[in-house]
Amino acid sequence: MSGLEFIEQLTRDESTNTIPIMAIAIDADLESVQKAHKAGAVDYLVAPYDPTVLEEKVARQLERSSAPTATPTRPALALGRRT
Repeated sequence: MSGLEFIEQLTRDESTNTIPIMAIAIDADLESVQKAHKAGAVDYLVAPYDPTVLEEKVARQLERSSAPTATPTRPALALGRRT
């Protein structure tokens, strides 16, 4: 199963579809980013990455998920592989 297929599976499943997913992959091209977002990822990080950037992106998702109008969620990472 590819990372994109895993993201799609998580977003289709009622028990996991509220979890914000951050895709981490080695592909930096626009098409890969768009595919990840279309599959259901809320953010995208290109590996190798700066750990500070990862911390900032996770913190941003935690802030969004703790907003008064948001449903409680937990961030998830989908590690992709090049296909």
